[in-house]
Amino acid sequence: NDNWQSFAETYTTSSPVPHQQKFYNTKVQPYLDKQNKLFVIISDALRYECGVELTSQILSENKKKDRFSATISSMLSSLPSYTQLGMASLLPHKKLSIQNKNDIVFVDEKSSAGTANRDKILKSYDENAMAIGYEDFLKYKREEGRELVKNASVVYIYHDEIDKMGEKNEIKTFDAVQSTFESIIKIIKQISNFNGSNMLITSDHGFLYTNQPTQESEFCKVDSEGAIKSNRRFIIG
Repeated sequence: NDNWQSFAETYTTSSPVPHQQKFYNTKVQPYLDKQNKLFVIISDALRYECGVELTSQILSENKKKDRFSATISSMLSSLPSYTQLGMASLLPHKKLSIQNKNDIVFVDEKSSAGTANRDKILKSYDENAMAIGYEDFLKYKREEGRELVKNASVVYIYHDEIDKMGEKNEIKTFDAVQSTFESIIKIIKQISNFNGSNMLITSDHGFLYTNQPTQESEFCKVDSEGAIKSNRRFIIG
């Protein structure tokens, strides 16, 4: 915490690592400007280190006659690092705001909670954009899927095995990571079946893990009265 505080006191918004909130403008928009269809897979709580391993597994698919190339780079997460803010940051936006005593983040005054709302936000910037959950995406047969995405400019696909398992049973988080690798490779192959070739895989945030209970002495005693949101990791005032 002392090291973090010394960094926070000297931090400026200029960083050699691009910020997550610029994801749409810096990563997505260049494909759209060239009129290249793009698929964006967002896996909830996929840590950067997991992304490194996933990159290796994607490249290993080349041995199975699937031709994929892959590179990895980092982005600076929004803080506090939690699902609603991270998911909102990855959408096109002019302003992000928290208006109520809950964890809903508003994108240009529109709620970003849930796939349906994110779909509306994407369409407000590009009428041919769309958002879909990964389970629904994987249900489509080849011809149905090709018809679904035929006129799409960008398709956001939301995946959430790691975060969902972490909420239920922290011990099984690493099992969920392995399952996530398998699911994302299925999604990639499905995209390929739908004639997609440009894909970005990213995350809203990573995950914290400890195999020992947090001691009471490790918690900071802070009066959070009046806070917009408070949990054991952070307070938003």
